[in-house]
Amino acid sequence: MSYRNKTYVAFASEDIHNYRLMTAWRANKNIEFDFTNAHDIYEARDTSTPETIKRRLRERLNNTKQVVLLGSPAARRKGGDGSSFLA
Repeated sequence: MSYRNKTYVAFASEDIHNYRLMTAWRANKNIEFDFTNAHDIYEARDTSTPETIKRRLRERLNNTKQVVLLGSPAARRKGGDGSSFLA
């Protein structure tokens, strides 16, 4: 079993700008903000099958210490539909 020290950031695709802002904070030397992103490990592309994406999500979460959910009305709608990976 690997060491669980990563952060999984969950968000709706419409909220990618918020995720990119987090990575910009991490890159800024004047801001003390850091996380080891689970998205950088076990990549899952949009062209993957749903089964592959779900397997990759399980692998990411198994190596995750904490989860950050970027909530928004778009994420709530997607998570509430029951068919998205965010759900």
